[in-house]
Amino acid sequence: MKKMIRLLAVLTLIVALPFVCGAENTQEAAQPARVAALKGPTGMAISHMMAENDGAYAFTLAGAPEEVNALIISGQVDIAAVPINAGSVIYNKTEGGVRALSLITRGMLYVLEKGDSVQSVKDLEGKTITTAGQGATPEYVTRYILDTNQVNAELDFKSEHAEVTTLAAQGLVDLVLLPEPQVTNLLMKNPDFRVALDVTA
Repeated sequence: MKKMIRLLAVLTLIVALPFVCGAENTQEAAQPARVAALKGPTGMAISHMMAENDGAYAFTLAGAPEEVNALIISGQVDIAAVPINAGSVIYNKTEGGVRALSLITRGMLYVLEKGDSVQSVKDLEGKTITTAGQGATPEYVTRYILDTNQVNAELDFKSEHAEVTTLAAQGLVDLVLLPEPQVTNLLMKNPDFRVALDVTA
């Protein structure tokens, strides 16, 4: 009888062994969650995830909303931080295949000027504002503010906020619309610039 119990115990271990190994291999092969975000304020929203990452996440940072949108729609990322207006576009293009996890409402857009002529929105009349974010939050918010205040100003769009910062730092443009952390970056590179308007205010 004892021999029979020992034999059953050995057979049980032999049968169970592949399942235990399979579970361990599955854990070893587990892939990190793929996370995409925009450089700038949208990406800052997940900075704590990046700082505290223990390998659970693989991050991709992009310069334009279209890049992140394409990654989500094609299924190349699992989680993304995008401007609020992109949410509905992505939802429709994936036929409801994505859902919102959180909304971030803190504003971070500022008008910066090299000089001291802009004290209010009215002072933007006839001026050219260099910015990025065409077809995204920066454009929509700025046009709304200009229209509401009946101000005619031209928006000169560049591909990325980093490009706008570089142009301003080199003294090639005098009036820009930027988000943080590009605002701080510009002020450090070119102290001739100042924050003229807080767009949120």
